[in-house]
Amino acid sequence: MTENKRFASLKWWLDSRKLHLFWYFLGVSLVILLLWPHTVITIAPGHVGVHYKRFFGGTDMSRIYPEGTHLIFPWDTLFLFDARVKEETHTFNVLTSKGLLLDIDVSVRYYPLASKTPILLTTVGQDYREKLILPTLSSAVRGIASHYDKEDFYSKISVNIQDEIHVSMVGALGRKPVIVDRVLLRAIRLPEPVNLAINEKFVAEQEVLRQGYKVLEAKERFKIKLIDAEAVRVTQDIVNKNMTEPFLRWQGIEATRALAGSSNSKMVVVGGKDGLPLILNPDGALPGTALPPAPTEILPPANGGRGQEGKSPAPFPGDGEAGYLKRIGIDSLHESLSRLDRLFKALSPGVTVGEKPSPPKPPMSGEEKP
Repeated sequence: MTENKRFASLKWWLDSRKLHLFWYFLGVSLVILLLWPHTVITIAPGHVGVHYKRFFGGTDMSRIYPEGTHLIFPWDTLFLFDARVKEETHTFNVLTSKGLLLDIDVSVRYYPLASKTPILLTTVGQDYREKLILPTLSSAVRGIASHYDKEDFYSKISVNIQDEIHVSMVGALGRKPVIVDRVLLRAIRLPEPVNLAINEKFVAEQEVLRQGYKVLEAKERFKIKLIDAEAVRVTQDIVNKNMTEPFLRWQGIEATRALAGSSNSKMVVVGGKDGLPLILNPDGALPGTALPPAPTEILPPANGGRGQEGKSPAPFPGDGEAGYLKRIGIDSLHESLSRLDRLFKALSPGVTVGEKPSPPKPPMSGEEKP
């Protein structure tokens, strides 16, 4: 009975205060919703937090909040720092040692020391990038670039330039809890007129080199022609020295054999005193070299001595056979003809040097005409 009375009394109390309870839970829910972002703090990966206690001593220098979810009082603040390595690229207008204006793209990699973020918060703040990194980088780039010329930025010295910028930034930051990991020169851009002038200069230099190569090529061709000419001259000297009489006689015999073996060859051969087959110019004979005339019987008739009525062939026109043989030399002619006769007999049996083919006889009808 007592339990039923207690339950009935609780029910009556709830029924009588139902509206009040509704407004109470509604108010608590609103308060929780409003205070949740300031009370429940989530730290993302790679970040750390520094706790600032409004009523209990300010910045907590002894504790670094790691990544995860943390509860704080709503009136306190948890400052977050990105402890990961960051890289940024910036463009700077710098003057070289000769007063030329350059546009240089420089990238810097940096990150804060996670264990020193409370000091960084109290000394510099969360905006240490704008207060430390960018001004220090700009000053270092302009200061170092002013000691070099534009050619140095395109050569191996550019590595030394970026190392000097890095060292200058580290020295300027001093004991600040920020680590500058690397400084890199990304790009160097010259003013457009200077760039055009450099390109024109490069084209002119290449043209000069090309012309020089053409000159060298012409010299080499000239040397080759000189060597060829010298080779021809030496060859001719050697050939002229070896052009002896036996060699020429042997060459003449070989040429005669080659001509004799050709079915289409026609030649006029006159023997000299050395027995070589030569083609001579009778009009160019030297005066006083003629030998005594030879008898005409040395040249047999074309029909083998069976001419008409046994008569000898008619003499040569002009100064005659005797004058012709007188200019040439009967002895050498006779000897050459004999040699050629033996040669032709060996090559073509039935052919005799000095013989002329008999003309074909016309067909006879009936009685032979006189």
